[in-house]
Parts: sequence; C-alpha cells; structure tokens
Amino acid sequence: MAADDPVQLTDLQVIQRYSLAVRQAAAPRADLVATLRADLAWLTAGTEPAPVKKAARKAPAKSGARGA
Repeated sequence: MAADDPVQLTDLQVIQRYSLAVRQAAAPRADLVATLRADLAWLTAGTEPAPVKKAARKAPAKSGARGA
C-alpha cells in the first residue's frame, strides 16, 4: 500500500449507504483504513471509540502575487 494512495470516498459502500454528507471526496488510503479499523473495534467491543490520529496536512502554498 503506497503512502500517497488516495481513495474516492464516494466509491465506498459504507459511505453510499450511511453518509448524509461527505466532507471531502478523497482521502489517503492509510488514514481511511485506520479510521475504519478504529470504528470496527469500537462496534465489536461496545466501548468508546479511540481517537484516530490524523495525518499532518501541508498548508496550501501562498501566492506571492497580490491583487493586480
């Protein structure tokens, strides 16, 4: 599994069936797998969900040009 392997979230059955809204269209595969595993562990254990670490996101590049 590549580190930068985005998954189209709207392709997932769980999203198609149960999502009221999707915050973004794609996510890194590793983040998605970690989140799904945490949810599955919570569902099968009947305990509080553990927080999932989010991958550090790069800040958008700032444009050097100012209003023309």
